[in-house]
Amino acid sequence: MATAPLSGFFLTSLSPSQPSLQKQTLRSSPTVACLPSSSSSSSSSSSRSVPTLIRNEPVFAAPAPIITPYWSEEMGSEAYEEAIEALKKLIIEKEELKTVAAAKVEQATAALQTGTSSDKKAFDPVENIKQGFITFKKEKYETNPALYGELAKGQSPKYMVFACSDSRVCPSHVLNFQPGEAFVVRNIANMVPPFDKVKYGGVGAAIEYAVLHLKVENIVVIGHSACGGIKGLMSFPLDGNNSTDFIEDWVKICLPAKSKVISELGDSAFEDQCGRCEREAVNVSLANLLTYPFVREGLVKGTLALKGGYYDFIKGAFELWGLEFGLSETSSVKDVATILHWKL
Repeated sequence: MATAPLSGFFLTSLSPSQPSLQKQTLRSSPTVACLPSSSSSSSSSSSRSVPTLIRNEPVFAAPAPIITPYWSEEMGSEAYEEAIEALKKLIIEKEELKTVAAAKVEQATAALQTGTSSDKKAFDPVENIKQGFITFKKEKYETNPALYGELAKGQSPKYMVFACSDSRVCPSHVLNFQPGEAFVVRNIANMVPPFDKVKYGGVGAAIEYAVLHLKVENIVVIGHSACGGIKGLMSFPLDGNNSTDFIEDWVKICLPAKSKVISELGDSAFEDQCGRCEREAVNVSLANLLTYPFVREGLVKGTLALKGGYYDFIKGAFELWGLEFGLSETSSVKDVATILHWKL
């Protein structure tokens, strides 16, 4: 038995009794936290022949009384469906096997289908994270030491971004933000609540830190297509009889957007109403930002700008707009409420 190290994994070659057959198994090192450096993979000698994995899928072998298992390159490329059909054909052609064919075909077909679904869809969360970091470190971190050297000293992002927690709309991915460029807050339906030290302290702390300490120059609120949070806002009765512990109370933040859409598009299809509300909710969030005194101060001084965005991942489109408000240094929360036609 020969074992060769391969970047944190061990590829073991076993020689069976028949020299024409060779089985190979791949097992990962149990140490997950210790990731290999990029130079470790070159340690093997050039004179040593490192085995290669022929096929990372189960290879079908029918019961011995019916078929003698064999291996060929053609079999390596066959789909499981083709293997099943080939098995049926072989059994039908062999008259002497018809008495047991039906049971054997059903048994083999079930085994193949189970193997296909379990092996092709198997997901290892730890391995996925591990390989993700290895890829990041090799392709990004190690290829850009200047950037990550500067980030080690601190951050000075130009943007604060409010985005939805939806897994399809990562703002850094969509807008190609590099590390250190955007201070990001993600939540259900990318909502910004009004100033409230008790109820929304987490969001308030993020805004305060971004504006007063990081000195961001832009706050961008980005909505998106097919937003589940906005669909909930438009479909929940919001009559106080909540069916959820948190969601309904949260989406109520943008209730003014729902009211506006219902009044203007009351006869439209629900999907159209949701699409309009996805944008209107962004404007409500931008307006809510005005209830934070340090945001208003930044707008008055010209050191801060508010922008709304909308990402349509179905059409592959992005919209960006700005909102301007007539504010002065003496504007209060009550003044802002008057501008927005709110009732306090």
